Amino acid sequence: MGILMSVDDDRIVRKLISDVFDAEGIEIVTARNPIEALEIASENEVDVAILDIDMPFMSGFELQLKLHEIDPFTKVIFLSSQMNRATLLRAMRGGACDFHKKPFIPDDLVESVLKQREQVIKFRKMGFKRRTTV
Repeated sequence: MGILMSVDDDRIVRKLISDVFDAEGIEIVTARNPIEALEIASENEVDVAILDIDMPFMSGFELQLKLHEIDPFTKVIFLSSQMNRATLLRAMRGGACDFHKKPFIPDDLVESVLKQREQVIKFRKMGFKRRTTV
């Protein structure tokens, strides 16, 4: 089984997400920025990535594409205060499977992540693997 990863440049959001998943007994790795996230993804199978949109070095949209280059089965969920039609469409066109607005409802985010993780686990059991390493 791969890991769950959250990427947000806001320390408070990273801590909140970590606390929410810890309370459920679910381990999640956090990254401060997309560069750190790509380092993590190059060394681990990432089942689900929760991404902010506005971050230093590259946007969440750009990170989403790079994560899918490494592993096309990584599910991406966006967590952002930017929720408008254009942003939502861009996320979904890039392959995102869900979008949550900040401030988020913890139970909804956990449910979404676990649902997506189940799908990834099924693919991996069928023998589908990551495409490359960075």
